[in-house]
Amino acid sequence: GDARIVVTGIGDYTGTVTYDVKYVGDLSEADITGLAEYYEYTGAPVEPSGIIVKLGNKSLISGIDYNIATSGNTSASYKGANLTVTNASEYYRNSKSENYSIYYNLASARLQGPSGETTVPAQAYDGNPKTPLDTYGVYVAGAALTSGSAYEITYNRNTDVGTASYTITAK
Repeated sequence: GDARIVVTGIGDYTGTVTYDVKYVGDLSEADITGLAEYYEYTGAPVEPSGIIVKLGNKSLISGIDYNIATSGNTSASYKGANLTVTNASEYYRNSKSENYSIYYNLASARLQGPSGETTVPAQAYDGNPKTPLDTYGVYVAGAALTSGSAYEITYNRNTDVGTASYTITAK
């Protein structure tokens, strides 16, 4: 806000001088709360909501005191997405950034084989371990995940006759 400083002479000094001063808050010292540690990948840019910005004891108002910009928020990554609070008025200077993570929710993963199939065909027994998913793609919200870096597949009971199972685990 604004402040007014009035200097009045005393003793051998006479007169009055008035100064109008504009207070400027430093957003680099602001506290940003409400940012979750992880957000789920949806295929759309992940825009955190419920962000609260305080400078000292004062709660700032989005769009009046500050603006929020995001970047790196269109793919899954650990601390690769960024939220930056910048000034929206002449009363604040500088900015402050916080990083957040976006993860793939493998519970909603979809498998797709090399010919577009979404089920695993029966495998012929030959005494060797069967790993049919090695040729399949794993997709979350339309994004193709990379085997070995985004997930790994563990097979169970895949050598003998019977029903095998698999587990897809995020890395």
